[in-house]
Amino acid sequence: MDLEKAIALNPRFAVAHYDLGLAFHHKKDHDRAIDSFSKAIAIGWKSAAAYRERAKAFVEKAEFDKAIADYGKAVGLTPEVATLYSARAWAYLKAGRPANGLPDAEKALQLQPNDANARETRASILEALGRRDEAIADFRRALAIDPLLRGSLDGLERLGAGR
Repeated sequence: MDLEKAIALNPRFAVAHYDLGLAFHHKKDHDRAIDSFSKAIAIGWKSAAAYRERAKAFVEKAEFDKAIADYGKAVGLTPEVATLYSARAWAYLKAGRPANGLPDAEKALQLQPNDANARETRASILEALGRRDEAIADFRRALAIDPLLRGSLDGLERLGAGR
């Protein structure tokens, strides 16, 4: 059954709104994705996944403060999930507030020390904060975990550090 038909039959079917949001996000229709995730949340399905996915759509629209708020709600629901901290740290970086993201990047690595993406996020934050040597070390650690991580390769190049 089509998700929109399922919603027409039962407008309070929160999971259908969530799944429709995922479909819109996949199609890069971020406004409709946000609307669908918001409906799922408003119905009462306040899951970490709904907030996380809506936050991702907000990031795509460069609405970083809204993304940060949603990542915060997701963290509140599932504080043990490292990727949420890393994603919120990245949103802070993109919002031009890297110092605010550093504690989240640290927390992500505390929870999952071998996460190459979290390591790269912290490296990018350190670079933005002018902490060059620490950034280089983190970019290199990220590449030791995932040698093809483009952001880390680019980061080392920007910093003139080679590989």
